[in-house]
Amino acid sequence: MFLIKKINYFLLVLKYLIKNFQYDFKRGTNTQMWGMPSFISSQESDSLIYMGTLEEEIIESTKKLEIFLGEKIFSKSRLIDLGSGKGRVLITWRDMYPNKKSIIGIEYNNKLNKIAIRNFRKLDYKNIRLISADASLVNIHDSSEDYTVFFMYNPFGCKTIINFFKKNISKNSALIYFNPVHHETIKSLGFYQVLEKKDLRSGSNYKIYINHLRNQ
Repeated sequence: MFLIKKINYFLLVLKYLIKNFQYDFKRGTNTQMWGMPSFISSQESDSLIYMGTLEEEIIESTKKLEIFLGEKIFSKSRLIDLGSGKGRVLITWRDMYPNKKSIIGIEYNNKLNKIAIRNFRKLDYKNIRLISADASLVNIHDSSEDYTVFFMYNPFGCKTIINFFKKNISKNSALIYFNPVHHETIKSLGFYQVLEKKDLRSGSNYKIYINHLRNQ
């Protein structure tokens, strides 16, 4: 049984690597972690290693949230990727919703931002906004009644999560959280878990939260 699990895990990792290559090959982009330091941090936060989420998992999780919220609400939402790295989530969202006006990435690492900008230019994607700053210090909250959908692949620890969401959470927010190791912290900020996917590869696990319940 142990050997079977090891083999299955190896096959999942191999699938991850192959799909990463295919994603960039068909677009001429660079969204993988190759050539980056194994650990990237900042003085202000507890940021972690950059990882790219698989396209199919970005689509799957986003569509699940869209179905849960309803197309009318989701169509008015702004999409924000925390720790946007080389821009894969932003590119995938742009492919999914070419007419959406508010697709935003937050990434403090300038090297990653420069790569993301080159990727957007290759694809001629102009309706993506990048905020080059530490998430601990960013304040993008506004008084809009429209929805805000946040996405993150465990990009940092509890300190940054708390600092960011205390400034930016609104009454109409949702969160897609891959590799959700800080689940309790997310709950403490007022989010309710509504959906979950579990997988043998931890990077494919995700939880979806909203910060209100429909019957309240």
